Amino acid sequence: MIKSILLPVDGSAYTESVLNHGKYLAEKLDAFLRVITIVDVRTYEWTLNVGSEGYMPVVPATVYQDESHKFLTERADGLIKKISNHLKDSKVKYECERLDGSPVELICELGRQVDLIIMGARGDYEKWDVTILGATIESVSRQCQTPLMVVDKSFDILKNIIVAYDQSNYSNKSLKLAAHLASELRLPFEVLSVGNEEEFRMECLGEAKKYLEPYNLETQYRHEAGDASEVIVEVTKNVPDFSLLVMGSYGHSRIREAILGSTTVEVMRNAVKPILMVK
Repeated sequence: MIKSILLPVDGSAYTESVLNHGKYLAEKLDAFLRVITIVDVRTYEWTLNVGSEGYMPVVPATVYQDESHKFLTERADGLIKKISNHLKDSKVKYECERLDGSPVELICELGRQVDLIIMGARGDYEKWDVTILGATIESVSRQCQTPLMVVDKSFDILKNIIVAYDQSNYSNKSLKLAAHLASELRLPFEVLSVGNEEEFRMECLGEAKKYLEPYNLETQYRHEAGDASEVIVEVTKNVPDFSLLVMGSYGHSRIREAILGSTTVEVMRNAVKPILMVK
């Protein structure tokens, strides 16, 4: 079910964690790793446009553009070489590549060719970013249809899988993918249902239990009253072992997301990683 994994990396503090998560899953699932680093062409194209209006009156804009591109390209090539050296002694099948373009567009485009994308929660400019979640990964999570795993700087072997289930189409896909991973990785499994009505929560768990019966997994079923995002975040913070949270993404309408912010975004920003989001 997961035989190809895309790892977009940028040399930030999250790069090692992305690689370790990717390598761990590739080894367990016999999957192929595709590692990319992207030279964001908007960086130097924007500088060129601003420079042409007098922002850089001393250094010619075209010269600055060339130097910027050269610097970013050399940096990216160095990162790819370092990663290739790191992976060559492992048993996983992989390829490493530098690309030029818009990160979000390229990641979404390549995402159609793989089964899973793994990205760090924030990127290269995290030290200057006042937001909790990186702009690139939030855009990818909205636009890309491929399952997306968001990881923090730390890596550890997964000990448990938790899936949030509410009977929606996205959560149904999440349940199936989570069950597959739990079976392949031989991990204990927990199904979480959140809502204000106990009858609805029990109905969700009953449906999930019916689906999971053939898997013969070590499964626990849990239901909690309250706001979905708040409950899910608290669950990830109180799990004793290093766990993977699997959940459907963007189940509400786009209008509601724009006004209130979705459960997905709140969980992405505040929950303990790793998180696997499924569409």
